[in-house]
Amino acid sequence: MAAGLFLPPNKRKRSSPYTIAEEDRILQLIFMTKTDNALRGNAVWQDFEKTNRFPNRTWQSLKERFIKHIVPRILEDRFQTPLWVRKMILVGWTRSAQNSRPTNITKSWEELLQIAEEAGVTFQSDDEECITLSKDCKQGYEEIVQEKKHRYIVMHIKDEYEISVEYVGARNEDYNEFLADLQLAGAKECRYGLFDWEDATDIAGTSTDTGNIHKLFLMLWCPNTAASETRNMYKRSMNILKENFKDVKDYIEATNISEAHFSVIKAKLQENSASKGTEVEAPIEIIDDDSMAVEDV
Repeated sequence: MAAGLFLPPNKRKRSSPYTIAEEDRILQLIFMTKTDNALRGNAVWQDFEKTNRFPNRTWQSLKERFIKHIVPRILEDRFQTPLWVRKMILVGWTRSAQNSRPTNITKSWEELLQIAEEAGVTFQSDDEECITLSKDCKQGYEEIVQEKKHRYIVMHIKDEYEISVEYVGARNEDYNEFLADLQLAGAKECRYGLFDWEDATDIAGTSTDTGNIHKLFLMLWCPNTAASETRNMYKRSMNILKENFKDVKDYIEATNISEAHFSVIKAKLQENSASKGTEVEAPIEIIDDDSMAVEDV
């Protein structure tokens, strides 16, 4: 046997430690390929190795790194991958652990579930989504409530994972423009709208001397022409906005243009208004012109 064929254990070449960038690359590849439910097998990791995105890493090494090191720390701030993406990967991983859990998993289903719940991850049934609220939604809400910077924001569910701002209405824009923006995506799409309503009438409908009645409302635009799957997703996710938009007390659902007409909304808000704690501002003109109403789509 040739000398030097086998090296002593302390002389064997060791692979270099994983970097945070490599771990982020693993997470991003999982998300882009939508393979979170297949991570317990080998085929997906063999495919990852073939991408050549992990030089000198075997598929066995990638899988072991994910299971033993990334999963237990997946919700920590050390990663650059967005938190909502990591939450989705964790949801898929833990769901697959319910029925089959290989012996090499370092965290049990119960332990992972506890980690996720402590971090605010909501686990839902298979026909529901795990949807988060983006930073721009929270910022838009604060800019309306505290700074009176916008008249409204229109939001949509982006990629079925995140509620995000789609349109922002300037402070001088009116309800008709808000209604138009809700429908810009087409007759088969639902939207959320947060509108800062104000009018120079009090609860009883009489004029005030101090200024406009100020009130926020959240609308779910859910046309009958949208697919039932889309409608159900938006209806279920409405609670996310209710939980985060604490100053909003009025919620309105409209399935067609007649239900969203200015006069209908105004009547509902006046009916629901409370006599105490109402803010007032200098009067502005609110357009209530049927000729400007957006046609049903």
